[in-house]
Amino acid sequence: MLPAVSLLLLLLGWGRVSAQEICVDQPEQIHVSEGENVALPCQFTYSKDLNPNLETKVSWRFSRGQTCNNYIYSQSSNSSNRSQGGRGPTIREAAGRQSAVLYIPQVTLADHDRYCCSVGIVTRQRMERVWKSGGGTELRVQDSSEFQVYQPDVLLPLEGDSVTISCSFSYPPELEPVLEVNVLWRAGEEDFCGEFIYNHMENFVLPFYADRISLVGDPRGEQSGSIRIDDLQALDSKKYCCRVQMWSRNGSLSVWQNRFGTRLQVGVFTGRVQMPGYFVTQPAEMSALLGESINLTCTFTYHGDHRETDPMWIGVYWRARHIWGDYLYHPNPELIHHLYKGRTHLIEAPGKKGITTLWVSDVSQQDSKTYFCLVAFRFCGERRIFVTETQQGTRLTVHEPYPEPEVTREPQPTTEGLHEKDPADVPFLHANGSKLGPVWTTAPRGLLNDPLLFQLVAIPVFQLFFRQWILG
Repeated sequence: MLPAVSLLLLLLGWGRVSAQEICVDQPEQIHVSEGENVALPCQFTYSKDLNPNLETKVSWRFSRGQTCNNYIYSQSSNSSNRSQGGRGPTIREAAGRQSAVLYIPQVTLADHDRYCCSVGIVTRQRMERVWKSGGGTELRVQDSSEFQVYQPDVLLPLEGDSVTISCSFSYPPELEPVLEVNVLWRAGEEDFCGEFIYNHMENFVLPFYADRISLVGDPRGEQSGSIRIDDLQALDSKKYCCRVQMWSRNGSLSVWQNRFGTRLQVGVFTGRVQMPGYFVTQPAEMSALLGESINLTCTFTYHGDHRETDPMWIGVYWRARHIWGDYLYHPNPELIHHLYKGRTHLIEAPGKKGITTLWVSDVSQQDSKTYFCLVAFRFCGERRIFVTETQQGTRLTVHEPYPEPEVTREPQPTTEGLHEKDPADVPFLHANGSKLGPVWTTAPRGLLNDPLLFQLVAIPVFQLFFRQWILG
């Protein structure tokens, strides 16, 4: 039986059209300023049983409405019908990665349209090209000479996290000098968002966000009105629009707001279910010495059905103590706990091979705890992200370095001087076994090297030995 897993569901602000065989995935919207270069991404995937030929073609169409009817670019002919002044769009394709990018240099207000990516694949079985189109990306071009309010398009935090929704703005020079700046925030699903949830100058916070929302920008000095929302909940999933009020010295009031806002989609654990084909495994235990670096490994699998497509994106999160604990790794560095900042790094990013490795440096006794791996999957055609996690985790034990063994050295024998045995203990023996009497038992190196000492000692001893041998 497969281990139980948790599913984390995130609705994404991405438009997509899925099919049984091919799925094309595009972001719903992209914001740029006039004169900037823009890259419109397009990802695609197909079921494993499609068995496509290596030949894959991409074309793009555009429209001011929801349906893209006007041809703009064909990779097959490498041509465009929307070139202006030599700045026509070009396509960059990475067939092996199943992605393509439409690159438009120096966008103008006339480029404010919806752009749809179509992918054509020739299969070995059919010998014909099968085309599928994405839902399109709305390119929103802003006039750089006017008042601008900038926000990210989509943020995907997890339940319980804190998130900063950035808001920066610029204004025409003729509005200087500026006397006062106020920042307000609205939230909802309507165009221009819904009700007001925050007013900086009036110190107003909607009760639902009480003690959870705060200003982290400096409207007057840094032209920033970013807010931070703590302890995120499922009901926080909505659009957030930044609104700026500015008073000039001439008494005029200028009010600007980002119309489309930031889509905040909070991932929420919905309970444990049996999900065949989706699970994460980790080693139960590992140990390390104080000050060492370690590698935490995490192995995951997802569906094995050949009729399904591979994930478009895989993300990894690591938490300490329990699955709701502090982050030792998060794609957003701001959410990593201070004990682990600068100490963790993914040395093996998650991929289709199903393994990822987290490097942790300079471990200490504080790091002796259990660590949990969470793996997120986003599939083409899904408006959700599935996040699986283990129930076991990896228990890390940090030990003190082992003491080095003591090395004892035995004294070296010396050959200096003479070494004499007691004559009574070591008799000199005749060849027939009789005792010859006490003699020197060693011939020290100094005796052989000194001629005078040799004559005084060695020769008399030899004569005594020879005399006793003659007498029998």
